Amino acid sequence: MPHCCAVYGCHTSKKKSNEHISFHRFPKEVNERNKWRIAVRRKGWKPTDSSRICSIHFKDEDYIEGLQRRVLTPGAIPSIFPSFPPHLQRVENKRRVLVRNNIQKLGLQNNETSNKCQRSSIPLIMPPYKPPPSKPITETEHNYSYPNDINILKNRCNMLKETLEKMITQNKQLKIKVKWRDSKIKKLNNNLENWIKKNVLSIETISNLKRMKNNIKNRKIK
Repeated sequence: MPHCCAVYGCHTSKKKSNEHISFHRFPKEVNERNKWRIAVRRKGWKPTDSSRICSIHFKDEDYIEGLQRRVLTPGAIPSIFPSFPPHLQRVENKRRVLVRNNIQKLGLQNNETSNKCQRSSIPLIMPPYKPPPSKPITETEHNYSYPNDINILKNRCNMLKETLEKMITQNKQLKIKVKWRDSKIKKLNNNLENWIKKNVLSIETISNLKRMKNNIKNRKIK
């Protein structure tokens, strides 16, 4: 199928063109495709898969060098349009002139800046380096670690205080139990002596009472 150039006013076709003219498909990437579509200057037109632009509209630097066939570099956009009417040509020329003038102005500004830099007196020998005086470490610089230590000590003191209070309470309870045990043993001894003197109890009962007294005496107090 012969291809025709999609650029406005260009009548180049693959059937009529010579060997030096190649045809290039529109990019698939949306942004690049839109740039090509705007460049062809066809109002309300959208490219299709069969749309092509001939090599007349590209610069030499738009092609990858060293290849047998013409392959465009990534990002290349058609920029040469000899078939455009004069008013469009003038617009293109004005744009190129403005761009050229801006480039020249930037070049002059860069030259002036470089000249100023060259004229400025820069000492070749740097003064000897003097390290800043070491700042003495003061007590206030270490206060950041104190709050944590104080909290730890407070917690330990509280734990020790609670443990001490428990031990004091347990000691009081043990004293009460020991006092009650001693009182019971004393009372039992008195009764036993009285019963022995009066011969009220039998030998077996006396033995049982003595055994009971020893059990009470040897019992562990909890």
